[in-house]
Amino acid sequence: KQWYQRRVAITAGDKKDDHLTNLSRQKERSIVQKEINSLRTSIQSLASSAAPIGKILDYLQEDLDSMQKELSTWKTENRANDTAIKKEKSTDCDSALIPLL
Repeated sequence: KQWYQRRVAITAGDKKDDHLTNLSRQKERSIVQKEINSLRTSIQSLASSAAPIGKILDYLQEDLDSMQKELSTWKTENRANDTAIKKEKSTDCDSALIPLL
């Protein structure tokens, strides 16, 4: 009989411990679920912000390519004009000196 009473007392204590453990687990699950929801919201916000930035970077690359081509065109035209100016200067000087000879 004493053995049975001790066993019942131990079982009752285990049930209390189980109940406390279950409450503790439920609280932990609730906290973890809140953290997961917060993280999910943050990730969604980040993803919605990143999409427009990706598009801007695509357009930026296209603009840079276009500007490089335009710069190359202007450099070529500048060299041609420099050559023409030098040629004109040398021709004008020669023609201006001919009457003095």
